[in-house]
Amino acid sequence: MTLWLTASLDRTSPQWEGAKIPTYKHPKGSSVYVPTSLLPNPAKFSQALVRLRVDRNRKRSVVVTPPGATSSVAIASSRVHSSNLGLLVTRIGDMQSESGVLDPLAESIWEFFRLLLPDDQIHLLRLRTVREFSEFWTTRHGAYSHIVIVGHGTSDFLPFLDADGGKLSGEGLATTLACPGVKPKQVLSLACATGRATFAKPLSKSGCCASLVAPYQPVHAAAASHFCQTYFTKLLLEGRTVKTSFAAAADAVVGQSHFRLWQGGRIKAGKAT
Repeated sequence: MTLWLTASLDRTSPQWEGAKIPTYKHPKGSSVYVPTSLLPNPAKFSQALVRLRVDRNRKRSVVVTPPGATSSVAIASSRVHSSNLGLLVTRIGDMQSESGVLDPLAESIWEFFRLLLPDDQIHLLRLRTVREFSEFWTTRHGAYSHIVIVGHGTSDFLPFLDADGGKLSGEGLATTLACPGVKPKQVLSLACATGRATFAKPLSKSGCCASLVAPYQPVHAAAASHFCQTYFTKLLLEGRTVKTSFAAAADAVVGQSHFRLWQGGRIKAGKAT
């Protein structure tokens, strides 16, 4: 992606006032994650995304040099990701269905993420209380750009096991996420019915949430895992937009496992009723 800034040049310059100077989303010298499928000999890499340094910019592309290579490769800027990419899987336990449902679902996603990124860029957080999440998030929020929520849910709240009831609404989750210095996160909730307006609208409207993808009815764990992996394959490996990745994942999941995409407090894609 190329941005243009208008500069006022010195009157003695041979160029005219108001000339446009290009700046770039991923400038020279910055680090980016590149899908290895776009590089020569991709089978030699352990993960599907590799961190490389931008050698230079070329219109809508970045030029990078793969490890051990003698020549550089130009890759569309839309296909690469900033070095702050980090994936957090949060499993909200209930002490009843953890071993049979929640843990297998969370681990299937975490293991998939391990095929995408190095272990220091992903984390599986197992917890049962809002307090545990709040304590973790306060000091670790900067490490993650994407959050996957695994747990049970309703159209009104996520159930935790805190002594005071533990019913965390969409507005409550937004408040918990909005600690000082936090940047907007992309959230994918696999908890049933959290894509309905009562929960999703206040969360997606908050400044800490760039987008929210969530089911608007009950969803089986197998379908949830399938949806999640398809979504991130499109989003990260193919460099598609959130909306395009959502559409591809929704089409891939058969049956009645319907999801919604929310941004800015509004439904942007998915069944509205």
